[in-house]
Amino acid sequence: MSRERAKALRADPSLPEAKAWKALRGLRSDGIHVRRQHPVGGFVVDFAVESAKLAIEIDGPLHRQGDAPARDANRDAMLAGLGWQVLRFATPLNVDVLLQTVRAAIPLPSGEGAGGGESASQPPNPQPRRAR
Repeated sequence: MSRERAKALRADPSLPEAKAWKALRGLRSDGIHVRRQHPVGGFVVDFAVESAKLAIEIDGPLHRQGDAPARDANRDAMLAGLGWQVLRFATPLNVDVLLQTVRAAIPLPSGEGAGGGESASQPPNPQPRRAR
């Protein structure tokens, strides 16, 4: 059931979700693969980075009304029980904060400094050549 719901949600995103998706898909150039409206443990999260078990939620005004905050907290706890970290962003959405926070939440592959690649203070160690 969640796969069908995810597909329907992908077909009709809210304006803040469309704005977030436009920004988040640009993270591919950093090697970060983001999925939108992705099923996780019976829930559909707005965005997911599966490799880091990171869920990204874009919360409109309805998430701040009535029992919605308690439901969101319960859902976050259930996702955490599955090993997922949940990042929530309220609308109106600040795309720069979104991207900075997502990048900071994803561990870099071992051997990479901030910003990736090799550090200027640690040049690569070339293999010595054999004399002929």
